[in-house]
Amino acid sequence: MSALTGSVSAELNCRRIAEAVIAEMTEMQVEALSGDDSGLRNVWEEVCVQIQTGESVFWDVYEDTMRAAIEREVARLAFHEGEAIWRETPAGMLSASNDDEEVVGGEISTAEIVELVLTHQIYPRAADWSGERVEA
Repeated sequence: MSALTGSVSAELNCRRIAEAVIAEMTEMQVEALSGDDSGLRNVWEEVCVQIQTGESVFWDVYEDTMRAAIEREVARLAFHEGEAIWRETPAGMLSASNDDEEVVGGEISTAEIVELVLTHQIYPRAADWSGERVEA
C-alpha cells in the first residue's frame, strides 16, 4: 500500500489480510483446473503464474476465490480497522475530502476494500513471487 496515503493501521491490516488469503490459497489444491502436468501444487502458485504470464480461461474462478477469502478476512476486522482501510479506497478518500469526520451508520464498502487488497497487496505479491515451480 505504499502508493497510498494510508494510515499505518490500514497498511498493517491489508498486509495481514493478504498474508491470510495467500496462506489459504496455498492450502488449496489446483489439480482440477490446471491439470496434473502443470507442476503447480496449489492455487497460490496458479495465481502467481497467471499474473506473471497471462490469465487462463479459469481466471474468474481464481479471482472469485480471492475475493471471497478477502471478504472473510474483512468481516473479522473491528469496524474501525475496516474503516481505516476503506478510507484508502476512492470512495473513502472522497468521503474524507468532503470533510466527513466519521462514517455514518457504519456504511463502508467491503467491495472497495476487496479491490484495494487485491490491487495493492495480492497482485503485486503474485507478480513478484517465485519458488521451485514459479519464477518471477
